[in-house]
Amino acid sequence: MLLIAHTSFFQPGDKWDPISPLAIQGVIDEIIIEASLHHPYDKESIKDFERSKEYINGLEYTNVYLNEHILIEKSQCICLTSSNSGDYTGFCTIEFTEGFRPGSIFVLQVLLLPQIH
Repeated sequence: MLLIAHTSFFQPGDKWDPISPLAIQGVIDEIIIEASLHHPYDKESIKDFERSKEYINGLEYTNVYLNEHILIEKSQCICLTSSNSGDYTGFCTIEFTEGFRPGSIFVLQVLLLPQIH
């Protein structure tokens, strides 16, 4: 498995620097999970904060996008720009889309190529 995170410690603006493509040597079987936080730019994230002992709180108006066990073609965060088959001997190249915004993660199930296995 491979986990990739686009960390965010502050409210991101509406534009951010692009992330370079990622090359892996293997076949991507599925996306185990992809998730991201979305917060409206015109809303304050914390207002009258009082810590709860029962749950994590403080991010008002924040929505979570979460998708599990999906094919790459259904991803909102990444797309492939190379082959994704076991007989391909090169690197599998992943491009990050605009959906992979700060505050996003995804976990891939990657199968080793036969010559590596």
